[in-house]
Amino acid sequence: LSMVRLADLSYRRGDYASAERVYQQALSIRQKTLAPDHPEVATLLNKMAFLYGEKGDYSTAESLYLRALAIREKALGPTHVDVAGTLNDLALLYDYQGQYERAQQLYVGALKIRENQLGAEHVLLAPILNNLGYLFAKRDDLTQAEQLCSRSLAIREKQLGPHHPDVSNSLHRLAWIHSKGGHHDLAEPLYLRAMALREKLLGPEHPDLARTLYSLACLKLDQGDRTAALAYALRCAKIRKAGAGMILSYSAERQRLAYFKSLQPYNLLATLGDNRVLHSLLHYKGEVLDSLLEDRIRAFRSPQSRQAAQQLHTLKARWGQLAVAAGDKNSVERSQLKEKIEKLEQSLGAVAQRASLTLTVPEVQAVLPPSTVLVEYAN
Repeated sequence: LSMVRLADLSYRRGDYASAERVYQQALSIRQKTLAPDHPEVATLLNKMAFLYGEKGDYSTAESLYLRALAIREKALGPTHVDVAGTLNDLALLYDYQGQYERAQQLYVGALKIRENQLGAEHVLLAPILNNLGYLFAKRDDLTQAEQLCSRSLAIREKQLGPHHPDVSNSLHRLAWIHSKGGHHDLAEPLYLRAMALREKLLGPEHPDLARTLYSLACLKLDQGDRTAALAYALRCAKIRKAGAGMILSYSAERQRLAYFKSLQPYNLLATLGDNRVLHSLLHYKGEVLDSLLEDRIRAFRSPQSRQAAQQLHTLKARWGQLAVAAGDKNSVERSQLKEKIEKLEQSLGAVAQRASLTLTVPEVQAVLPPSTVLVEYAN
């Protein structure tokens, strides 16, 4: 239990590397001491899935959620409150990917279970109400969205007090809904409350704080206050830059590329027309690609690293052969190889700190052929 609490604490601080490492250790222990289909194993799978979702590794997150859901439904029954928890988290994952119909169905199912089991005012209803409200807002049903998120905020403030980290989540979502509806006067004070809570309770470099800063920058841009928008955007970029360095120091190649794809770290600076967007773009894209190259260089610095690199090459070659082969007979072996490959990539990427990218925008400009431009598309 203490290991899980340590991992939870690391996650809340935004230290995903430490959290993932301890979660994996705890999972290995629980599967051996309890059983692979024990409910406590499902709890860890659910936590790990949420972490992978935050990193943008949606495929791994989904597989872990589905494993957790199957264990909980079998061991606890389909109407248990913990089943509702996994349904909510899986719905959120689909929500992130724009699969709104699928997500809404799971949200509604989770809410029904918890209302029936716990009552209409229980604090465990709040995250589902918050997520469902956010989904309705994205589908332009702002009236329903505001009702759900206001109910979530009221429950959390009553049950947890006004200064709890979870209250900041409801504040942020409700603010976003007001902002989407053009009610910036209602949105801004909610965002500012969320920002103050997150900075005080989670720290000045937490990813959740970056999300609120990003939203405040967008709000200020809509209001025509480009100076304030840029200030918030630069604070957001600074936090995300630190987080990116951490992610690149322990994740596998596929996870690094997925994280970068989900982050979109420079689109707001581009919208603001700030020339720092070039440096931001170069840093993030170069940092990801440099980290992959750096791992390959490091692989030849010691006998142990060379051995790991050779093993990685062999496993990837075998995986490629199986991927080309037709049929599903080799799916189990492919899955096992994928897991081994990513663990090796993580070990090669486990450096204390990534070196800062030294390449500059003028140096890139200098090597472009005459009368050419380098275009970066972002959506």
